[in-house]
Amino acid sequence: MKNESVFELIKERVENGGTATLTVTGISMEPILKNGITVVELCAPEKIKKYDIVLYKRYNGAVVLHRVVKVDKDCVNCRGDGELVTEKGVDKRCVVAKAISAETKGSKVRLQGCRHKMYGRWRALRRTVLRITGHKRG
Repeated sequence: MKNESVFELIKERVENGGTATLTVTGISMEPILKNGITVVELCAPEKIKKYDIVLYKRYNGAVVLHRVVKVDKDCVNCRGDGELVTEKGVDKRCVVAKAISAETKGSKVRLQGCRHKMYGRWRALRRTVLRITGHKRG
């Protein structure tokens, strides 16, 4: 099934109050979300907060699951945990779901709450250190 079809199914499901699951593809959210192994549970993004992991569609049609690093009135800035580049100005209307849990090889973790927020802060600090030391990828 193509990303576009999966995206629309997830959008419809969470808009109707349900949850959806998605197997992660890509390496931008490693180490917390692993390519082809991790399954995330998604819900409606009623309130988007800093450090949430959100599913959105870029203007070019690419479907992305990244962490929110800044929240403004109408948009958010997002970045993959394994990336150094921040995608700025993602329209909140493009965000269709937010991850609430992730399961990798039978181990399930919550992607909400204090512990997850601390992990998000650690990833942001790590990114700053890597940028200062001249790394290209986090």
